[in-house]
Amino acid sequence: MVVGSVPVLPYLIDVIANLKAPNAILFYVSSALTAATFLAIGFIKGKVSKQSPWQSNARCNCSWFGLLCW
Repeated sequence: MVVGSVPVLPYLIDVIANLKAPNAILFYVSSALTAATFLAIGFIKGKVSKQSPWQSNARCNCSWFGLLCW
């Protein structure tokens, strides 16, 4: 639930703080935060499953992008 809210956070902060940031900036910040979150999920998955965090991260994120699934 918390991870699912990451893409919306920049927009929510913009509205609450009344920053009036351009939509393009909000989109880039949202994209970067989402990518960082997926990287973190991959590393955590690797640590929990006692695999290489890098390999687990590649598997998690490549399958998310639809490039590769193993």
